[in-house]
Amino acid sequence: HSIIANWDKTPWAERYDLIQDEFPVDGGMTSRRIDILARGRETGDWLIIELKRAEAKPEAVTQVAEYLLALGKRDEFSHGRLNGILVAERIPASVSAIAKVEGVETYEIDWPLNLRRVTR
Repeated sequence: HSIIANWDKTPWAERYDLIQDEFPVDGGMTSRRIDILARGRETGDWLIIELKRAEAKPEAVTQVAEYLLALGKRDEFSHGRLNGILVAERIPASVSAIAKVEGVETYEIDWPLNLRRVTR
């Protein structure tokens, strides 16, 4: 991932340390996996980043929300806030609206690495 290779150039690098890519949500080999997991340097907050190629679909927001719920049930994530971000080349208005309701930030990306925030 370009984001991992260029973490220091992302909007999150100032506050978050990269922990792992392809982090298993449920445990085991067949687990759903979070694309990027990061942790707040000072706050201990958690950041999960889901990457989608091309245009994000509404299901991508649901996926991030489900990951946040799943991690929220695990002891190792009980300290600090859980924050979700969806990154795609295009974030349609419908996806942005769902993300706002779910509390998921969205960013559009132009490769190699130009990120624009769509929703907070």
